Amino acid sequence: TDKELAKMDIIADQLDAVGRAFLGLTIGCARCHDHKFDAIPTVDYYSLASIFRGVDVFQDENRNATMFQEWKLVVPGHEPLMVMAPKERHGVTLRVHQRGDRQDPGELAPRRFLQVIAGSGNEPLATAQSGRLELARWIASDQNPLPARVLVNRIWQHHFGSGLVATSDNLGARGGRPSHPGLLDWLADDFMQHGWSIKRLHRQLVLSETYRQSSRAAAVVADRARSVDPDNRLLWRMPLVRLDAESIRDAMLAVSGRIDLTPGGSETGEYLFKRGEQIDAKRPSFRPNRVKSDDEIYSKSRRRSVFLPVVRNAMPDVLSIFDAADPNGIVPKRNDTTVPSQSLFLMNHPFVLQSAEALADRVLGEAQGEKPRIRRAYRLALGRSPSEAETDRVARFLAASVAEGEGDKAVRAAWTSFAQTLLCRNEFLYVR
Repeated sequence: TDKELAKMDIIADQLDAVGRAFLGLTIGCARCHDHKFDAIPTVDYYSLASIFRGVDVFQDENRNATMFQEWKLVVPGHEPLMVMAPKERHGVTLRVHQRGDRQDPGELAPRRFLQVIAGSGNEPLATAQSGRLELARWIASDQNPLPARVLVNRIWQHHFGSGLVATSDNLGARGGRPSHPGLLDWLADDFMQHGWSIKRLHRQLVLSETYRQSSRAAAVVADRARSVDPDNRLLWRMPLVRLDAESIRDAMLAVSGRIDLTPGGSETGEYLFKRGEQIDAKRPSFRPNRVKSDDEIYSKSRRRSVFLPVVRNAMPDVLSIFDAADPNGIVPKRNDTTVPSQSLFLMNHPFVLQSAEALADRVLGEAQGEKPRIRRAYRLALGRSPSEAETDRVARFLAASVAEGEGDKAVRAAWTSFAQTLLCRNEFLYVR
């Protein structure tokens, strides 16, 4: 009913996302009072809020304030697309909402950038439009070092499991201290000096001696290092990193030979039409309230996980069980839990069982003889050859399993069981 409050709540989410994603600052804390820890006064919050208030986000606020703007985007050579986006309006200058109450206005908050970065009393924006373009240019300016530091830290986190600053969305006073402050500064400066090339940064990190370390340090080194740095923050060895949820699913599809690498598009269109649903004759789309976390689309689809629909309140079991990010909020770093439900999933879920059966059929078809097949299975699933002890142990298991059944059916069942054990191993689930 309070449409202005709804707009300010949307702006609060936008500022929170912009601050944490690009600046590594918790700007949202200054909505009701001056930031308790970082040098962000309330007036700076509403200066940025004024920029975002200069757009219309609702299609018809008199009818329903939750109906966002939708526009037809015309791309030459393609069918028109309906996109959801705000509508540029004109410059707006808000007053500070004292204690966050919009009914209690305070001083004017001219549209400008954060003073702690851009300088005290930096000039208000002169544009007649909202100012979003100017804000974007300021964020990406060579004079603003924070985005480079934040991006470098996040990419480091994805390669090493934890950023040089562990709190990758908060590089402020209450965030973690950098484990290697000089390295973070150097990487950020080098990143900007070379045109903000993310590809070059990835190459720089993965070719470093630090990245190419073994996860198993020599015993003498390990004993001494653990006493000084038990959490491995100084990276005296390469940390073990578990595959994320999407990669686990894709890896099972890949090793079993079932993966569909068709690029682009979406899994939702074909799935909906098979069900005979049509939501809007002009705009066929996915109906999220018809999807459940255990929906067949997630177990039957062979597309890469990036093409699966993500419904905010119905994350598929195949992803959520392995700590996929909550799509309802900003997740700077995923949890890494080890719980019994993960083991039960790997033992019983139809998706895993289908992958194990396909892997068994692939091995039986690609190699002849028991030992060559065992080696092929290890190479496909674990990327290495088995030791002699492992080969003998698997051979005994297969012989005992086949002896309990009859004919080819027993052979396939035995190999499927063995394939499933490979897909459940830590060696399959972790990057070493």
